[in-house]
Amino acid sequence: MFNTSETKWLIMSKDRKFVAKGTPRSRYLVSVDDEKDKKRFLTYTTKAKAENGFKKSWFYCAGDITRHDLEAVEVSVTINEIV
Repeated sequence: MFNTSETKWLIMSKDRKFVAKGTPRSRYLVSVDDEKDKKRFLTYTTKAKAENGFKKSWFYCAGDITRHDLEAVEVSVTINEIV
């Protein structure tokens, strides 16, 4: 049985209503409540890389979100094999 847990960084809005998803070339800010959205989460290995992800690049999104509304958030990613 395979189990692992890692610490990663996500880009989220400060009010935690939007999260970065997509691919490195097609990046979106998606509502965390949107269960129909199947894009992958954009994860980063360090806080600096996550911060550069929104300071130097931008996202497709609806709304009036600016770079000042985003921050890097540390998360735990857990993978458990289902047997």
